[in-house]
Amino acid sequence: MMFLPIGSGAGPGSAAGICGKQDEQSYQRKADLPRGVVEAIGNVMADRGQPYQRGDVMQKGVPLYRFVRATRSGCRIRISYEGGGFVQQQGTMSLYWAGKRWVVDR
Repeated sequence: MMFLPIGSGAGPGSAAGICGKQDEQSYQRKADLPRGVVEAIGNVMADRGQPYQRGDVMQKGVPLYRFVRATRSGCRIRISYEGGGFVQQQGTMSLYWAGKRWVVDR
């Protein structure tokens, strides 16, 4: 159990309210991600199981990347994805809560 002092800013909209528990949480679909995460990464990634640019023949309107899974721990989220194009690739991106919104950690 976690106790926060009065006036610690643990209410709705605060880091504690947005980030949730400090325990690790997994997400299997983009739709399950916390509010604001998809907006932060943009519409460049298909959801798990959806079509994406798997090869080097580009199809108009099909994303180059596809969501695999995500893990949140406190105020940080790590997204695993696969990418198409000439060479198949796998990668990760990290986001952090910047007080009012999720930001991609570059």
